[in-house]
Amino acid sequence: MTPGFIGDVPRIVSVQPVRDYPLAVTVGIEASEALAPWRRQAMFIGLGTIGAVTGFATLIWALRMQFRRIENSEARFRGFATTSSDWFWETDELHRISYMSEGVSTTGFGVKPRDLMGRTRMEIAASAGSELEKWKDHFTLLERHEPFRDFTYTWTNPGGQGTASISGEPVFDAKGRFRGYRGTGRDISAQIAAERALREAKEAAEAANIARSQFLANISHELRTPLNAIIGFSEMVEQGLAGPVQPKQLEYTSLILQSGRHLLDVINDILDMARVDAGKFELNEDDAVDLRQIIETCVALTKHRANAEQLIVTTRIANSLPLVVADATRLKQVLLNLLTNAIKFTGPGGSITVRAHPIAGGGTALEVEDTGVGMTPDEITVALEPFGQVDARLARHHEGTGLGLPLARRLVELHGGTLRVQSEKGRGTTVTVTLPASRSRVIADEVVGLADHRA
Repeated sequence: MTPGFIGDVPRIVSVQPVRDYPLAVTVGIEASEALAPWRRQAMFIGLGTIGAVTGFATLIWALRMQFRRIENSEARFRGFATTSSDWFWETDELHRISYMSEGVSTTGFGVKPRDLMGRTRMEIAASAGSELEKWKDHFTLLERHEPFRDFTYTWTNPGGQGTASISGEPVFDAKGRFRGYRGTGRDISAQIAAERALREAKEAAEAANIARSQFLANISHELRTPLNAIIGFSEMVEQGLAGPVQPKQLEYTSLILQSGRHLLDVINDILDMARVDAGKFELNEDDAVDLRQIIETCVALTKHRANAEQLIVTTRIANSLPLVVADATRLKQVLLNLLTNAIKFTGPGGSITVRAHPIAGGGTALEVEDTGVGMTPDEITVALEPFGQVDARLARHHEGTGLGLPLARRLVELHGGTLRVQSEKGRGTTVTVTLPASRSRVIADEVVGLADHRA
């Protein structure tokens, strides 16, 4: 066989053994070497084609996934925009509405998104009225391309009016050019109406409270004048200044005098509470008040009643107790109220302890502790309210108006102090009055210790 040629490439028809045909072998080797570059090129071309097809398919798949994510995001956004009670909006660089969600049609505005498309914020803004300056400031902000939050305005249409709140964020392209605004809106008409109603109710309550305080002050003043006359003439009859009286008449006169004094105390408490609430209560402060004297006086005044109830009253006063700047009469009133309550709610055989001592920071503490019926946390809250009565049944075991503890707290607060109640049902009550360090003056006795006294 002889070699043939196809173009410039040799074609080997057959190859004989090397020994017999040396020329044919030489021609075959040269043909293989000539084919090698073409084969490599063909392989590279094939691999390149496969890679290109694979890359193109990957690109198509990636684009499809991206489009699917975009579609999902758009569907999600449209779902939110459709179901949200707020509405979403978008404007172009000329502040014309380019998108408005369906949420705007669910409000009381009476408009549809299509009614707003292509219109500027200035064109669709509600009648400015008294809000003209507010709108001017808002338009100036828009021209500066600044973000804004909770811009509220009143809208008006034939169906009525309401209040809206909008927030927006400026949008810029990659080159920093302004492209418009994107934001949200909300109908806050119901919220504004509720706030207005709450404000009006608060003002009405404050007016009613002032009227009540004024009424109590006026009626208390009117009641005290004739009551003082009743008490004065009863004392004259009791002392025999109007002539001799029979034992039965003396008994009745004593009852009238006792009831009159009790009623006067109640009226005075009501008057004091009314003056405190009206902000017209003034303290007559003394530069140096000795709490020892106040405690001794109050214990002596309540001693007779404590003995009648078979109670043991003990005082424990620190020797290092400072003098205080305070209204001595009002501090005495506070302590008398606390002692009266303790005696009232402590059964026979119980005990009451009055303590006074300095506290950390330079203040002074005054405590009244009893072993009485005690109170629950809810009952403490009631007891601290004016006219609040823990024992509020018709057949109450204890007399009183429910003003003692609240009035004591108000008087202490007027001194810049605090009144705190700690109690446990069935185990007694401790009321602690704390006066601030600013009211401490001098130390009555530098020796630290406790003075005991039993009534």
